[in-house]
Amino acid sequence: MPILLLGIGLIFVSLLLLKFALTKRKLFFWFIFLLCLFFSLVFMYIGYALADYRIVKASENINDGTLAVMIECEKVTGKIYDMEFLIKYADVKDDNFTEKFLLTGNQWSIQGKILLIKSLFDSDAGYFLYKITCINAKFLNPRNAAESPQLAYNINRTDKLWDFFKKHNFDFIRAISITTKYRRIDKLDKFNLYLTPSGFDIKKSK
Repeated sequence: MPILLLGIGLIFVSLLLLKFALTKRKLFFWFIFLLCLFFSLVFMYIGYALADYRIVKASENINDGTLAVMIECEKVTGKIYDMEFLIKYADVKDDNFTEKFLLTGNQWSIQGKILLIKSLFDSDAGYFLYKITCINAKFLNPRNAAESPQLAYNINRTDKLWDFFKKHNFDFIRAISITTKYRRIDKLDKFNLYLTPSGFDIKKSK
């Protein structure tokens, strides 16, 4: 994340300023040192908080949806799990790079978080910062759910920066929490996940 690298760079600048402050013994250098140190810590915190997010530039019309993830869900038999759930990020050029999750159940759902950063000059332009926080499955039949344990991948962590933007409403940035509805799987299903100002929009791939 570039903002994290900026914070680390400012740490080194702060150390140089500290050297000047100790040798010159002038108030000006101490002030610049403290100011630089403050911003370096701020940038490092923001960079760390956003490390889990992926960034995607919004399509020309932000409300049309921006492709972010391709999903492939395959039903399997004869194993301790019931489906293989593969996701591929649209911004990754390597076709072989996928993330696989093994789920128990015959329906699946995704949860996630979005930080929508809008352009100050164009209401239809902006960037999506997003992450998938949970992938889970369940059985349509409660009897099956009682007989077989369900597997869920909770890949979320405490996100105080997202909580801050969710609590405080800003015109240029919005925090969006998403829980998609459960979808029943067939033998092999493919979907595209789009980012919109209202959340995830999942459409079956043609």
